[in-house]
Amino acid sequence: MARAETIDTPTARPAAPPILAASRFGVPGQYRQTWLATLPPETPWEAIHSPQFWRLIVGKVRIGDQIEVRTDDLTRYGLFIVNFAEASTGAISLVSILEKQFDPAEFTGDATGAYVPRYLGVVDGWGVVRSEDQHVMAKNIRTQQEARSRIASEFSKPSQPRFG
Repeated sequence: MARAETIDTPTARPAAPPILAASRFGVPGQYRQTWLATLPPETPWEAIHSPQFWRLIVGKVRIGDQIEVRTDDLTRYGLFIVNFAEASTGAISLVSILEKQFDPAEFTGDATGAYVPRYLGVVDGWGVVRSEDQHVMAKNIRTQQEARSRIASEFSKPSQPRFG
């Protein structure tokens, strides 16, 4: 039986793995901005999914920017990417990356009485609320202790003497 000859043929080189170009890597601020939107208490969460909701800020954002959205009481949070924005038409499109809902924080030791300290949210901070009708008497107080001090100094004394 004749022996078959084998011919060595050069094998093709394996393809090189892809490499990320240095021009596509950088500090996030070079390529995108991160924006933060704090929703007022009366704004329903579902509103953020409407392009109309964002019409006043379209001129500020660029495609690729991130928008963090939170409720004032910190019970909802979302992270979105702007995948289309055109200021001249007001058109915008966001893609949701993450949406979470949380239980509200409980603050211990709230005073009972005619006025109580209450956390009003990240924009308004701590406030003094009249218990009778839930009217906010003061806001933008930095801490719960400061709100308690204001109640003791400003709201515990009658403003006018009462005549019998």
